[in-house]
Amino acid sequence: MVDGLDLAGKPMGAALAGLHMPDDPIGRLWHAASILREYRGDCHIAVLTTAGLDGAAANALAVAVGLTPSAVKESRGWTDQEWEAALDRLRLRDWVDAEGQPTATGRAARARLEDATDRTASAGIDREATARTITVAPRLAAIAHAVREAGLVPS
Repeated sequence: MVDGLDLAGKPMGAALAGLHMPDDPIGRLWHAASILREYRGDCHIAVLTTAGLDGAAANALAVAVGLTPSAVKESRGWTDQEWEAALDRLRLRDWVDAEGQPTATGRAARARLEDATDRTASAGIDREATARTITVAPRLAAIAHAVREAGLVPS
């Protein structure tokens, strides 16, 4: 799947793809999944910045709509002042209300950002890689759900 990625403008995905692919099957799966995760992340960052969102505002919106746990504020190192300033920027857009809860406009905006990310990521994957992704996605999702349910990864 990773052989069919267009990594131009996707620095994290490209950096990982430039590393040696492990020889063992689990190592190969983990490495390929990491490349795909960072590839999509690079696409997501491009979409967010194009929409005028910085990291704090993007994270605050994700927390507000329930996509990310509130602990992301601390894990990413945002200060209370930075977080409140991010929420203020989201309030100016009417994406969150006075309490930091998402508005209908904010929920719709977040959905559009995800859709734009999906379209951006899809544009850089060739047809063969897309077919492989569709084939393996349900099996990978089952593995991810099992890992999450087992509590092996904290977030």
